[in-house]
Amino acid sequence: MKRLSVCVFLLCTLTVSVIQAKDSNSAAGYFSRAAERFAKGDVDGAIADYNIALMFDSTCALAYHNRGIAEQTKGDLGKAIADYSRAGEIDPRFVEAFYNRGNAQYGLHHLDEAAADYSKVIELNPRFAAAYINRGNARKDKMDWEGAISDYTQAISIAPRLAEGYSNRGSVYLELGELDSALADLTKAIQINPLAAEPFQNRGVALRKKGRWAEAIRDFERALAINPRFAMAYLGRGLTHLLRGKTVDAERDFEASLKLDARLKTLIEQGKREMTLQTDSRGLDSQ
Repeated sequence: MKRLSVCVFLLCTLTVSVIQAKDSNSAAGYFSRAAERFAKGDVDGAIADYNIALMFDSTCALAYHNRGIAEQTKGDLGKAIADYSRAGEIDPRFVEAFYNRGNAQYGLHHLDEAAADYSKVIELNPRFAAAYINRGNARKDKMDWEGAISDYTQAISIAPRLAEGYSNRGSVYLELGELDSALADLTKAIQINPLAAEPFQNRGVALRKKGRWAEAIRDFERALAINPRFAMAYLGRGLTHLLRGKTVDAERDFEASLKLDARLKTLIEQGKREMTLQTDSRGLDSQ
């Protein structure tokens, strides 16, 4: 699991300089009120005011962009994509419009379209670390491991204190079974941001695969201390308990994970089979 690096840009402070009219019944007036409404959580009111502002000035890229943010906030990704697209048509160098459209495309699992938008952002701004992170996420989802690692590495080179770069690259190394590389990256991510649960969860998996069960348990517990509703951490701890022969503790964790996410049932059954095979293999080796 990984997180999208979300940098939603709300450029409302540029209202008067972008839209020259000043009175409350002008594009600038409605644009300004839309920004105020959005900041107060009135997303529908903000959209309504952006609609009116665009009736006054249908060429304002910023108004389309900000309406797209409001629509994305509501979960209406299709409308958000349309608004970001219009903003990009009006201003082909509007980096944030392409970036946020990429995020919306990713939200719809349109991975190729998302990657294309992030590539456009990188073309316009090669130092935009979050665009590399998110393109890496899209590539990871397509199992383009080499491309994902390359993007995360580039993000790290731009922003060495960006924990997501290490965390996400570590998760790819974990997928590839490169456990030492995974542990190094996940540990670095934790050093940078010890309040993120996911690196602890992933490092716990890597430690379990290395046979370092006590350390793995500690990492799963740290993940759960940060996020008590982290179903995968319960699953990870349960599988580790199973390897240690603590079946009661394991079943308790499996039950907790299923309460949070019933879709994990297949993973639990698969994990149980794998843990049983590992236990049986150790028993044969000892004979």
